[in-house]
Amino acid sequence: MLFLSQIFGQGPRRPSTYLYRPGEWWVVGLLYTANYVDFDERDWRQVSVDPPEFETVANFVTLDIFDVSQKSYKLKFAKGAKVRSFRVVGKFRITWDDSHLLEKS
Repeated sequence: MLFLSQIFGQGPRRPSTYLYRPGEWWVVGLLYTANYVDFDERDWRQVSVDPPEFETVANFVTLDIFDVSQKSYKLKFAKGAKVRSFRVVGKFRITWDDSHLLEKS
């Protein structure tokens, strides 16, 4: 459980957005891309269709994404991490739980 002081206090992690569900806060990473993201079947399995959600089946799984400004991101996830993809007008919104992110470069 995250407390407001942890989320809004000083710290090394600066997540993109905060999500509130009744009784709990989620620290969520967020990227927008114009390209479809390819989830390799060896590293990912689809756990939900609506909305599309994928889960890592191995540790240190890398996902390469180009955002809408063509900046490249390499995201490394822990085993069991979930990534959600939503189609938004002309682009895709990719979200994940920051606690499952091992490295972002």
